[in-house]
Amino acid sequence: MKIIISAFLAIILASVLLSQIRIEDISKLITKFSIPYALGAFFMWSATYFFRTVRFQVLICSKRIEIKNLFPIISVHNFFINILPIRMGEISYIYILKKNQNVKISEGMATLLIARVCDSLIMSIFFFISLMIMRERLIISLSNVIYIVIAFVLIVVIFLLYMPSLGTKSIKIFEFLFQKLKIENYEIFKLFIMKGQEIINNIHQIQSYGTFPFTILLTVAIWVTIYLTSYLWLIGIKLYLDIWTVIFITTFPGIIATLPIQGLAGIGTVEVGWVAALMMLGITKEQAIILGFCFHFLALVYTSILGLYGVVAIRYKNVEKLSK
Repeated sequence: MKIIISAFLAIILASVLLSQIRIEDISKLITKFSIPYALGAFFMWSATYFFRTVRFQVLICSKRIEIKNLFPIISVHNFFINILPIRMGEISYIYILKKNQNVKISEGMATLLIARVCDSLIMSIFFFISLMIMRERLIISLSNVIYIVIAFVLIVVIFLLYMPSLGTKSIKIFEFLFQKLKIENYEIFKLFIMKGQEIINNIHQIQSYGTFPFTILLTVAIWVTIYLTSYLWLIGIKLYLDIWTVIFITTFPGIIATLPIQGLAGIGTVEVGWVAALMMLGITKEQAIILGFCFHFLALVYTSILGLYGVVAIRYKNVEKLSK
């Protein structure tokens, strides 16, 4: 049902946006895009994948996976995140990690959860700083948003620091509820409690290894390369903005991408993020829509190239294993 709703939402949003521009204007802008800057942006996009790979390598405690073996998994994972609706692509990381590297599902889920919490924290901090710098230049007031961002950052920090204990308490609450409902003996609920406890144990193990500071540093590197990708895109179409403006603009589609409302390939929903941010800077609605579709197209091209590489690399490794 959620997939149908997200697909319907994507179609509606895309139709509304496209009805306000000429579609050929998108293709014209893409063909005029500076090739050197497009290649530079692709390099930065690839660097984002590299830092994501290193981050997961650091978080996975049960074994050390070489970068060359983990990078293809991250490439395929990010491809599915960008293509499949309502964040269903997240499952691909857990599945491929289990199948190709024999990493437990619970550990895969734990590392993914920590990575997403770190992403939310760093993205929010960058957004807060950009908002403080940019607020006088925006055509609408976002004063109330500042307080919301501060509260969100504090909540995420507390959650990150006390994740194992909060998780343990949550499991106990579920156990209590299952007992009250007299469903604790059903296999599916037993499995839920067991897997939940395994995930909490893995988070506790990761925390005990003292890798959180390095994980945060790597997350900063991830978001810096994301912002630099957008910066090069904007220069590629001769739109020169300072870096804090770029961070402000880029955060909006980033926030939408984290929500479970994304339609197929993010069409419609991602563009709304770009359009909202660009229009706050005084860019016309038509220009903002064209830019949104252009940047999303480039993101899908980059994601597809690296995703294809990931599929080929994983299959090659599997064939190599079978031949031994």
